[in-house]
Amino acid sequence: MRLIDSHCHLDSFAESGELSGILERAGDAGVKHFVAIGTSSRDFEANYQMAKKFPNIDYSIGVHPLYHGDPMPNFEHYLHLDKPPVAFGEIGLDYHSLPSDSSDAAIGAQKDLFISQLNAAKKYGLPVVLHSREAFADTFSIVSKSGIGGDRVLFHCYGYGAGEMAAINEFGAYVSFSGTVTYKNAHALREALAIANRDRLLMETDCPYLAPVPHRGKPNEPSFLAHTARFIEEFFSAEGGGVLEKIFANTARFFHLSIG
Repeated sequence: MRLIDSHCHLDSFAESGELSGILERAGDAGVKHFVAIGTSSRDFEANYQMAKKFPNIDYSIGVHPLYHGDPMPNFEHYLHLDKPPVAFGEIGLDYHSLPSDSSDAAIGAQKDLFISQLNAAKKYGLPVVLHSREAFADTFSIVSKSGIGGDRVLFHCYGYGAGEMAAINEFGAYVSFSGTVTYKNAHALREALAIANRDRLLMETDCPYLAPVPHRGKPNEPSFLAHTARFIEEFFSAEGGGVLEKIFANTARFFHLSIG
């Protein structure tokens, strides 16, 4: 089993001195490569330093929608380093926890930040990793009008149903499933997984969050991707196998990773 964790947050492991052990356990579980995802200027440098130290870590740059009040980072600085980012993200919209007294203003600020970063991704020629929570219609409308082709767009940690998946399939975008698909009550996610384009399908941990069964409720780590992988492999078992190798190839293709 060869796996790539397409979306993980490793900076806390590095800060606590746990990263080497985390990566070793992941390797033992079949996870061979990692994409450390940026959320703000708080983690860009940490992700870059990890990627420099470990050849099997790549990283992205981008400001999460919940950090819309932060100053805009100097994205271009990272594009000229010896190991540049492989994607722009995670960027998008998150309407889950809007302030009750200024929700319209927060939504407007998120949209402005999202659009400006899509323009930057287009300028720099980087694929886009999207965060979309309780905001599919607006997310899809903005990205589909951005001029960035679907084959350069990834909906990370998919959290919608089959109807939204059908729209994503038509657009030609990629989609990534996390450990949430293993949860007992995740019926809508599994309905969406069933119709997902196999040539656009990825997996992730989103660690240290969203640990899959049997570790649900515990801190997540990249080695746990193996549980999600086995679930997805069994889910598609009637198709004759090979889905995990396809997901590996899809991930390498989307991020342009140089791995065997």
